Formats: sequence, C-alpha cells, structure tokens
Amino acid sequence: MLCCRGVESVPGYEQAPPCKIWLISNRLPSDFKPNLLFKDADGDRVIEYRISDLAKYLLNPKSFEVMNRLVGCKICFKDSSFSKIENKINTFLKSVFKIDLADRKADPQTETLISDQPDPLPEMTEPALQFHVEQIQALLTPYDPIRARISELDLTKVIAVAGVCDDPEGRRTLLDIKGSIAQKIDYVLTHIQKEIAVTVKKAHLDKGLFEMRGFDLKSFDPENASRLVIVTQNSRYEAYVLTPGGEVAFHVEDAVLVKYLHFFQASLKTNAQLRALLHQCMMGHIQPLKLFFTKELAINYFKTDLPKLYKEVFETNLIPLDAKNTIVQALNQKQRGIALKYLPDAEQGRPRPITSIFVMHDVEALAAVKTALPQVYTQLNKKIGVLENEKYYLMDSMEV
Repeated sequence: MLCCRGVESVPGYEQAPPCKIWLISNRLPSDFKPNLLFKDADGDRVIEYRISDLAKYLLNPKSFEVMNRLVGCKICFKDSSFSKIENKINTFLKSVFKIDLADRKADPQTETLISDQPDPLPEMTEPALQFHVEQIQALLTPYDPIRARISELDLTKVIAVAGVCDDPEGRRTLLDIKGSIAQKIDYVLTHIQKEIAVTVKKAHLDKGLFEMRGFDLKSFDPENASRLVIVTQNSRYEAYVLTPGGEVAFHVEDAVLVKYLHFFQASLKTNAQLRALLHQCMMGHIQPLKLFFTKELAINYFKTDLPKLYKEVFETNLIPLDAKNTIVQALNQKQRGIALKYLPDAEQGRPRPITSIFVMHDVEALAAVKTALPQVYTQLNKKIGVLENEKYYLMDSMEV
C-alpha cells in the first residue's frame, strides 16, 4: 500500500536537529600524481573529493557480515535407482514430445525443513523471569518437528545440507555451511532460530541497490573523511579511495557509484524528510536496511494525484488548462528516486519493514514553466526555496 505523507509525519522530525550526515564534498584541488601508479594516466585530469565514512562504505568492494536468523535447512539426497530411470524417461519425453515431467512435481531428491517455533521472546529485565523463560524454551525445543525429522535422516543418503535464513526484511536465503554432512546437521540443530553471521560480498548489491546493515550509523563521525580521486585512464574514468598516506586503499569497481554519492548529497540539502530519517538512524531509533537509487522514474502525474505542493499552487491560482498541462508535463520529466527501507521501533514482536520513497525533481525540468508561467514559477520558488541554487528538490514522497 502506498500513502503520501508530509515532512511532519517522519518520526522525530520536529525534534531532529540538523542532520550531521554527509557523503561527498565539492571538487577540490589535488596533488595526487596518477602517473606514479598508471603509466597511461592523464595527470591533467585528476578530480579529488573528500568523502565521509558512509560514502567510503558504499564504495568499498570489501565483504562484511550481517546477522540473519537461521530458520531451517535444505537437504539434498542421492538419486535412487528409480529416480535415475525416471530422469532418463523425462529426458526422452522432453526431447521427443516436448513434455517435461519435472515441471509437474517438486524435486523428490530435495527436502526443505523450516522450524515452526515462534520467534524468541525479547530479553526480560528481571533475571529470574529471564531464567524461567529460557527453561521453558529449553523444554519445548526437543518437540520441534524439524528436529524430529532430522533425527530420522539416514545421513549416508544425504549429499548436501544448506541452511535457510530469514533476514529482517522477511526474505529467505540459503546459507553455505562448512564441514561434513554430520557437522552441517549439528550446526543447524545448534543454531536453529538463532541469529547467525552471514557474509555479504559488498555494500553495492545490484544496480543502485545498497545493503545498509554493514554500516553503523550510530557511530557516524562527520569529522572523519577520506580522499577520493578520479583519474582519466585509457579514455575511461577510474575512481580510487586513498589511504591517509596517499596510497590506494581500494579501487572503486564502477565509477557510476560516485554519481550516486553526488545525487545523495544534493538530495540531503533539500530533502528534510530524508535528513530526519537519517537522524533517527543515528539516534538508534530505526535500523536502516536498504538504500536504493533510481536513475529515472516514470510517474505520470496526468494519471495519478499531483504532489501536495502543486495541488496547493493549482488551488490558489487561476491557471488555464493548457498552462496546467505545461506544469504537469514538466513534473513528468527528469524524476529521480531515493528509497530507504528501515525497521522502526517495535515494543512487541518483530517490526514490519517500512520503505520511504522520495521523488526528487531536477530543477532543469521547470525551465518551460519559468518561461511560460513566470508568476507560477516565482510562487513555486517561494514555497520550495531552492530552485535558483540547487539541482534537485523534493517533489513527492510515499511510504510502502
């Protein structure tokens, strides 16, 4: 479900001081000598920035660990003689008659076991009560059906065991468990319904999508900064983060990631809702899960409700229909989005993840409005206050 909301609906917005989080500085003079590292580098084309610890984390290709809950396992068995014959028949039918029996039923050689135990209760404040809860849970543990099923397994017929984990978003993933079959089974029984460390290869998961659980925003220090240099090499832009001594700490795998930093930084200047959310992250009131950037949105405001800001402009001005169409057409151009998924505080039970989506609008898209409707543009600028000085402004927001 989507719902629009204003700045005042962000938790703690009214109490939030100016957000201390920043990503990337303006361009700075650089004394970095790229030809010391790259023979074909163009020394005249070095761009340098200062980046915060958060920006460094988003760019870093290094792996890190996050905590997920182990809820079960997936077990693979050896093929029986009957299964081998069945596979041969299926291969023949598929090649001759284009019939695939495997599509009609589940794979009989795998079994997924999921614990039906409830989530562990939060830790009690009274030690005696906490001890009592732990005793009850220990008594119930042997009756978990997953343990009964595992105890029945003939391990000589098992060829692989993988863990099944739930992350805070409710997504289910497989876990590679090290060791022999018996050791893997023992690991599952020991850690079932417990938080375990899972390795994430890098913060940048996919195009524009970042894992945020690997960075502790509560410990963010705005005074910490690293050097980021962008060098022209073989007609390509290569980005590097440097150590305090001026050596390369790591290579940024995709220079496009730097553009995300610039967009994020520009959005922070004009998006009070985003600043308020990040402040709540710094205070530990909410836990960030994912950060997502979209290069181009395609919201058609001819077919959906106008942003609140523009509704007010239309209600307070007598604007002809053709002029309204000019404005709406401008709104449909050069939209970009930032989404932050997070877990709010929850006194009881596991909280439901919330995704706040911010529609940032490129000021350049309003050029036609500025030319054709200067009075309307002036009124917009008074309401927004940044049209003459910034590249983006917050046009719309919604929550999932």
